Amino acid sequence: MSNRLIDLIGINKSFDNTMVLDDLNLYIRENEFLTLLGPSGCGKTTTLRIIGGFETPDSGKVLFSGEDITSLPPNKRQLNTVFQKYALFPHMNIAENIAFGLKIKNKSKSYIDDKIKYALKLVNLDGYEKRMPNQLSGGQQQRIAIARAIVNEPKLLLLDEPLGALDLKLRQDMQYELIRLKNELGITFIYVTHDQEEALTMSDTIVVMNQGYIQQIGTPESIYNEPENAFVADFIGESNIFNGIVTGKLKARFCGGEFVCVDDMKEQPNGEGQKRLEEILRINAMSALLNEAAESAAALGDVYLKIAWDVLRLSCPMIRVVQGDDAWPEYRLGTLRAIHFFTIIEEERSASGNVQSVIRAYELYEPKRISTRLYRGTLDSLGAQMSDDEVQKLGIEPEVSTGTDEILAVHVPNIKPNRMFRGSYMGRSDYDNLRDLMDALDESYSSWMRDIRLAKARLIVPAQFLRRKPEEMFGDSMNRPPTFEFDEDVETLVALDTQSGSLGGDGESNKITPSQFSIRADEHQKTCVALVREIVTGAGYSPQTFGIDIEGMAQSGTALRIREKKSYSTCAKKQTYWQDTLEGLLTAMLHLDARLYPKKGSSQEIHVHVRFPGIFASDMATTSSTIEMINRAQSASVQTKVRMLHPDWDETQVAAEVKLIYEENGIGMDEPDARLGDYAPLPNKQHAPLEDEQEE
Repeated sequence: MSNRLIDLIGINKSFDNTMVLDDLNLYIRENEFLTLLGPSGCGKTTTLRIIGGFETPDSGKVLFSGEDITSLPPNKRQLNTVFQKYALFPHMNIAENIAFGLKIKNKSKSYIDDKIKYALKLVNLDGYEKRMPNQLSGGQQQRIAIARAIVNEPKLLLLDEPLGALDLKLRQDMQYELIRLKNELGITFIYVTHDQEEALTMSDTIVVMNQGYIQQIGTPESIYNEPENAFVADFIGESNIFNGIVTGKLKARFCGGEFVCVDDMKEQPNGEGQKRLEEILRINAMSALLNEAAESAAALGDVYLKIAWDVLRLSCPMIRVVQGDDAWPEYRLGTLRAIHFFTIIEEERSASGNVQSVIRAYELYEPKRISTRLYRGTLDSLGAQMSDDEVQKLGIEPEVSTGTDEILAVHVPNIKPNRMFRGSYMGRSDYDNLRDLMDALDESYSSWMRDIRLAKARLIVPAQFLRRKPEEMFGDSMNRPPTFEFDEDVETLVALDTQSGSLGGDGESNKITPSQFSIRADEHQKTCVALVREIVTGAGYSPQTFGIDIEGMAQSGTALRIREKKSYSTCAKKQTYWQDTLEGLLTAMLHLDARLYPKKGSSQEIHVHVRFPGIFASDMATTSSTIEMINRAQSASVQTKVRMLHPDWDETQVAAEVKLIYEENGIGMDEPDARLGDYAPLPNKQHAPLEDEQEE
């Protein structure tokens, strides 16, 4: 994301004398997931169509990597578009749909076949080449439309509300698919939607638009937490908006009283440093990156994050995810002292395609330095170390000074301790000791599908149809094999006349009678659900968290929340591992950034603080209703109600919140009978007189 890919300069566009875009200026960086968000008619689709070349602006320029493409037709631009309507050719199969653009470019058949297989594997639909569009679900059709777009290797992918026609579950699944594709492909995404949740979930950058103007540009967090105006605040979330006047530091007057403000610049001592941190996180697509890392840790037991940089090509340091199998940590007296990484960077193949030799990079991340050694060997053998001259010829420095005291890599365990190794610093997978259950689930599901498959071809026929003549059973004198063999797993269907059944010589009807075979669907389904329930529980979560009901148990809201505490507990444990680790990594990254990019705003004095949202916030509505009833009955203290609202807070946080509530409502701390929702009158001595109350 170091370079600008798209520049929109002074774009104006009107239809029938109605201004749709008014002097719009916007740039999109390489490898960025940017979302145009706004209500219908705000100009977001028009902006996308101008970028794609489907509309020409009345004035202004569209630059692509610095080149003016304003007048360039769509087929000459290095981009592809995915629309809400999948626009698949109904008379073509999936392979032909994907290959359409490649055939126009006169690519070879082998090249096209390879691209089709690659694209289908990328969208998790390999093996669907021969199917027709009407044989696929809506989500599958949308993925095929995306595959058709990416096989042309565009630098930019435009998506015009591609998930609008899908149901909620499919839409959520496709959101994660798009994030994964963006990370794997390394191309720029420009996404148009009016769905706030979609934008906040997927985007690196959100551009909020209204009536042809850009209202705010920022990360999802900044857009949601710090809206720049009332429109953004109201459009992004549910907000209470009051007209007021700032009367002083941390003070504002509205609704007839003066109140203490929460936000203060004191909490951000280095404003430029904060901006730089947000920029780095946006460029690194931090949300998607952490999702990838957490999934890897859950499966393998731990994960590593390391910092890499290239001053000539990148605008900031980058974070890379390394799976737990490709590195190992070195701890001394409980402290991480170094991390060893092994990575295959080059393969040499024979004419037949077999790997003959590989070059591995061995990286040692230590405080103040990173050492790199290269080894030439095979897939099974490390081989011999290459000389420093050979290493430098490949553009790799044998040793690099980082200029920081921190290790520019971290080790994040999934869950500790590891059950196999007492006292180990290594984490364990969520799926430890669950292999047998997963094998049983696979076997049960396979059996279920086999029953369904065989039921499609199961027929009841007269017994004589299955009788064979002696020569057919034992062969004839010429040693020919039997002419009839019955295979109960045969699935080939042949159209037969089942209505005209004539009588045979023995007086029996030759009519074939179709019959539905019992596939034991209920038994298979119950078995699979029970196994999934056991796997989820064994991984440390409550089945209710994943929408799995527990049969025979009470389903009240209270009971569900009690059982879901298992999931909350597991999440809280994982958050403790991630919080300190991320603070150290991001702090080290900013220190490195200050040395490599001294003019960007970072500082060696900055320390990053990481906070995760409360895991109990999802039940806030129910808790609030309960507190409202408690207020009416005046049956609980302020402290009790604060603890109910924030069960994950410690005593210091609770005490600070209680104090703030007392101060905001003019309640003295020495009034033990004061209750939240039943405030005492505000004494005159508690506040300064307002301007219109002051004596002449």
